[in-house]
Amino acid sequence: KKNISSTMKIQVHVGMRASSTQLHVFELDHQLPKFCMYMRVLDSVLVPCPTSNVSFKISDSPQKVASWCERSFITMGPVPLEGGRLRSIYSGLDPTSVDPVWIEATPADGGCTVKISTTNMGFAGEVVQDLCKSLGVTELESAADFPDEIEAFRLLLESVNEYNMLRLKMTAEMADASNRVKSLVIKAEDARLLGAMRLMRQHYADLYTLNGELVREYVKRANNHEALLAALKEVNHMIQKASNLRVGGPRKRVVADSRAAIKVNNTQTLFQIIATGNDH
Repeated sequence: KKNISSTMKIQVHVGMRASSTQLHVFELDHQLPKFCMYMRVLDSVLVPCPTSNVSFKISDSPQKVASWCERSFITMGPVPLEGGRLRSIYSGLDPTSVDPVWIEATPADGGCTVKISTTNMGFAGEVVQDLCKSLGVTELESAADFPDEIEAFRLLLESVNEYNMLRLKMTAEMADASNRVKSLVIKAEDARLLGAMRLMRQHYADLYTLNGELVREYVKRANNHEALLAALKEVNHMIQKASNLRVGGPRKRVVADSRAAIKVNNTQTLFQIIATGNDH
């Protein structure tokens, strides 16, 4: 699922009675905001603040962030500031499939500090990218704290290591089995030349059994390969989500540094990059 802005075309046909053949047609284009699945909630008690968040500093004021909220979410009116601070809370129109989000902006030297609280890192990245695009921010560093997603990512990396170890083990076993096949073929042919038909049949029977084992091992290897590819795809997706929490150079750096950390199997550095955007 992806959040996109769209235009809803509304057309109303009006007639004097149901059987009328001549109708007045009224048309209206209504612009739906990008995050139209989220509606502003006035009472914070109804939507507790998520524990996961991303925070960053921009050179714009909280008022500009509030104006962006009005354009991008269903706010049902202007979004006011309280003491110069912004706190805007949104709940999904379908709470079972859409996570709530808190958007806070606090005045700081030369701009404001923005904090986006949501349990979904992918959605947080969408919000960051849209906000920066709207405000013209071209370079952005951020600090991310998504403990649940990091834990799931840690388990995913463990799975990748297990799949890799199993792949190497099965490759070695298949190499040994292939050598045994060659040996049995040679022994069977030697037995045939020597006229030892009974021994030849025994070698071919062993070869038939070994061939069945190779087929079964190949199926296991293919299944492991598919699982490994699926896991690596999820790893790349996680890197993409982490990079979307930044803009410009920092975004590219997160991708490059994350792949370098994975290449040397340095998970601690990888988690550090996701959290801070840096490997130190």
